[in-house]
Amino acid sequence: MYFSRKCFADWHRSRFGAQVARIERQLARSPENVEVRSRLLLAYSKELARCNRTTLKGTAPLAPCSDFLELVHLHGMEFLKASLEASTAKRIQSVMDTLLDLKDFQLYPLIARFAVTLARHEESLSEFDWKGELQERATMFHYETALQLLKSVKCLEEAQEVFDEAVSLERGGQRMIAWTKLWQTPS
Repeated sequence: MYFSRKCFADWHRSRFGAQVARIERQLARSPENVEVRSRLLLAYSKELARCNRTTLKGTAPLAPCSDFLELVHLHGMEFLKASLEASTAKRIQSVMDTLLDLKDFQLYPLIARFAVTLARHEESLSEFDWKGELQERATMFHYETALQLLKSVKCLEEAQEVFDEAVSLERGGQRMIAWTKLWQTPS
């Protein structure tokens, strides 16, 4: 079946709107549901990526991309808050990986917050107790990821804050991360 661009845009707009409306109704019924919140976050982030692609091609997007970016950040922070209460590190990692796959630079500061949240998670911190110095530890990996994302989009002040937090991390009276300079991190 052949669709014109306008017809396809109308079809996509109505399909996306119906999907988001359904997810938002589910979220209104159970605001603490991390799974539903993550689906809404991913729906808005995928629409943001699609909006950015259509803008680059020269066609008019369905809505201003900045609207989708605001919604992604809003729901991203709400997702992190709900995830911390539910203590679901695997779900945070899954959403973070999906957002990284979109390769949208505008999302990098948000993804860096996800990585820092994972670095602070008790599961990650406990690896310092049983993994050796030469083994990769989740906390270091997540801090490295956050720093790389922030440095790549020139958010140097935020990167410095994350770096300071990482190097001040202590466990059992010992400094756990021995980086000395922001640009030294292995990212």
